[in-house]
Amino acid sequence: MANLNLSKIIHLKNLIIQELKPLIDGDFVLLDVPDYDNIGDNLIWEGELAFLEEIPFKKLYEASYLFFEQEKIPENAVILMQGGGNFGDIYTKTQEERLKIIANNTDKKIIIFPQTIYYQNENNITSDAKILNNHPNLIFCVRDQVSFDLVQKWFPNVTPKLLPDMAFCIDPKKLEKASTAKKTLLMKRNDGELGRIPEIKGKFDTLDWPTFNMSKKERWNKIRNQRRLDKIAMKFQKLPVLGSFVDSRYGLKSRIGKENYIKIGTEFFSQYETIYTTRLHGLILGVLMGKNMKVLDNSYGKLTNFHKEWLHDFEKVEVIDQSTSTP
Repeated sequence: MANLNLSKIIHLKNLIIQELKPLIDGDFVLLDVPDYDNIGDNLIWEGELAFLEEIPFKKLYEASYLFFEQEKIPENAVILMQGGGNFGDIYTKTQEERLKIIANNTDKKIIIFPQTIYYQNENNITSDAKILNNHPNLIFCVRDQVSFDLVQKWFPNVTPKLLPDMAFCIDPKKLEKASTAKKTLLMKRNDGELGRIPEIKGKFDTLDWPTFNMSKKERWNKIRNQRRLDKIAMKFQKLPVLGSFVDSRYGLKSRIGKENYIKIGTEFFSQYETIYTTRLHGLILGVLMGKNMKVLDNSYGKLTNFHKEWLHDFEKVEVIDQSTSTP
């Protein structure tokens, strides 16, 4: 079945190209790419790479924050940083590494791909503002008006841009999966961002991304194994011969991780016709695949703010009232 929103998806992609393409005026590096199993973040990365195919300059280097090496950034390179929903004080390690890169590269143009910003503590945003406002050429792209206003208030020396999520640069045809499924999914995240869940009538499955659907013990065992492998990779990276086996994006993990995760996500969604989602990239993937989407907000308005900005006129996308729901 044809995607009813295809022309609107193309419009969002063209908006990104129109606004961002002129800003990348030289060869570039892409940093903070996700070497982990969050399917949504890998969709963002895939969209960024699709967008960068439109740029008449070369990608010189690409790295996750774990395997990033400052000396690999050429002197005149434009620094591009991964978009997403992790800018603020919830995901502290990622934020620390991002700020370190910004602080150490005040001589280079930096563009942060579209982010949602959220801080729980004003002291943290005050501290981060000192670093961001000290950079003379920082362009901060955001995905919603709330984040845009926050940049203008707290980071006055930074240039803000209001743009859709980079996953909209993915060609929807690459995500097509033949399906006659009639099932319903409640995509329920299992972390601190979970919002209130309303009563949903009828039969449905309750699951998160397939990469997260496991017990806490299984999840922590998986994370420990990955961390162990990453520590080995970081040691290898410093050695002349062994360093050649370390990929700056993945370390010693599979070099087609992104492709595998996106395949897992699309095959998962192909089982369902209607999807209630508490994850923004569950919403975006569902829109790209032409699913019947029901929007359930996270704990701080990420989904409804994004919907209000970019998806309010999309077909088959409905925001669900959560005011009378239970946690």
